[in-house]
Amino acid sequence: YDWGCHIDTRNVKYFWYSDSQEYRYTFGGQDDQNNTINILLWQKAAIEDGFKFSVPIINGKWNDECAAVAKKAVLKHRLLGFRYKNLTKLIQEFLKITPDGLYGKNTENAVKKYQSESGLKADGIVGINTWKSFLGV
Repeated sequence: YDWGCHIDTRNVKYFWYSDSQEYRYTFGGQDDQNNTINILLWQKAAIEDGFKFSVPIINGKWNDECAAVAKKAVLKHRLLGFRYKNLTKLIQEFLKITPDGLYGKNTENAVKKYQSESGLKADGIVGINTWKSFLGV
């Protein structure tokens, strides 16, 4: 019996499930549907962290208002406490490190590595350009 062979060469992760062979995406991909999911997750986390949008709807669409929020939602290492716990967890999940919501040295180092590999300034600070890279916009 010939089962054939399949080699997946996509640059994003896909996970197959169920008999229908439908797929679901993971955070950090490069196609339009995945970007929508990434933006949905980001919008939800931003709202949970206290950011306001003029239209309080999570729609998965990147626009000028999202960019304005991303410019304010700067994540960086802090010696005392943490800020933007839900957004930090989102970044940690993408970077595949323990999602504890605390932006410590491990998170900073993982962000620096990601930034370096993505051609961004490797300063360990998640600002507008790093957000856009993570979200695929």
